Amino acid sequence: MKLYTIAFTKNGAYLQKIIEKVIYNTHCSVGYVQKFLSTRVYDELIGDEPSRIGRASLADFCQQAWNEADAILFIGATGIAVRGIAPYVAAKDKDPAVLVMDELGKFVIPLLSGHIGGANQLAEIIAKELGATCVMTTATDINNKLAIDSWAVQKGYEIAETSGIAPVSSAVLEDRKVAILAEQSEIDELKKLYTNFASYVMESEEDTIGSSQRVYNGTKDSTVENVEQLSAKEIEAKCNLTQESVQPTKLALKKLEHRIDEIMQANRAKGKKIPLIVITPLAIKQRKNLLHIVPKRYFVGMGARRDKDSEEFIAFYDQTLEELGIHPRAVHSIASITLKEFEPCILELAEREMEYTKLHLEFFPAEQLSTAERYTTHEFAPSQLVSSVTGVDNVCERAAVISAAKCFLEKEKELKSRELQKEEQSNKAHNNKEQSNKSQSNNRHRVARQRRVNRRLTTLYF
Repeated sequence: MKLYTIAFTKNGAYLQKIIEKVIYNTHCSVGYVQKFLSTRVYDELIGDEPSRIGRASLADFCQQAWNEADAILFIGATGIAVRGIAPYVAAKDKDPAVLVMDELGKFVIPLLSGHIGGANQLAEIIAKELGATCVMTTATDINNKLAIDSWAVQKGYEIAETSGIAPVSSAVLEDRKVAILAEQSEIDELKKLYTNFASYVMESEEDTIGSSQRVYNGTKDSTVENVEQLSAKEIEAKCNLTQESVQPTKLALKKLEHRIDEIMQANRAKGKKIPLIVITPLAIKQRKNLLHIVPKRYFVGMGARRDKDSEEFIAFYDQTLEELGIHPRAVHSIASITLKEFEPCILELAEREMEYTKLHLEFFPAEQLSTAERYTTHEFAPSQLVSSVTGVDNVCERAAVISAAKCFLEKEKELKSRELQKEEQSNKAHNNKEQSNKSQSNNRHRVARQRRVNRRLTTLYF
């Protein structure tokens, strides 16, 4: 996550430095911070000296930040931020997170994309570390209610249509019934956050998507002690690397659509407007009062002849997903061999997809692709032609498997990092408590000694 900040005063410039340290020390989702100063402040503080800090007018900063950043922080008046971003605001699932903070660091305000963009969470982190007040205005947050879009983002899922968020949030705020069709683990997780769910467990065949040689099913949440010691079968099970025929997909999608209609019709027959949450990577039809949350579970391996026509290539990709019944937002990554990292058709496809979904574009060397058997028992279809050109007998399948395994290993690392961070925080809190108790004890002893001295003084004086 990239954070771009701009300050309009000297105090704001000083606060920028503190925020940058805070961001890097908290291990939050922000991995890169770029600082800017308004032209006047830059000229006063830096002048002609070389600096990593950018110099920009409000208009230039907003244009650059909107195109490049995931989050934008204005250190100055709210009005400045509003005027700056106004021409670019589009939709809650496309806009970056926008925050405002005063130059003294008293208040942090998440202004735009609080849930999906992560502005609320980032504002809370900054406010906590700086001792500032986080000015939250979203109804679910100030009422300590479930924000379903925030939950989806934290899980790494995406929202198919943002119009489905409002009916669910309204029902949650009013403690009304909400229907949910999902896997049991997801239902259990959400019920801890909101109890008034009418739950329908996803049947295994409804959530099983067939795959071709180009698409692999993605990762499951799991934890292992030592990934390197797992066998190919164990890693395959952990990563959920499956390859199934295309035909069952159509049947699974048809069954799921029918079940959704049954649930919604039953609710309407009772005269109740109950919103329905469906968590599936399948490309279901959008309906009124339906919130489709899309898990990003699929990894696409692709290859192409040199100078392949981009329109044909992209049409092939779209057709493949449609045949498989996979929602485009369910694709976690597109992967290929490093030999193709500058192939126009692959780059154009990725660029198009990245306009509306969070997609990873990955390229792996032939040496790494040749290790794919480490992660699956599947036998790759060899090609002598592909081997003579690329140095590996198969690109598409191997790239998909390596990408899925890489994602799994990164999740494991992230989980362990979070556990260590929680342990560190717990130990820190325990040490602080012990230190506080010791300090209180020392204070009591000092007070007692002072009283004894005072009594002796009193005796001497009288």
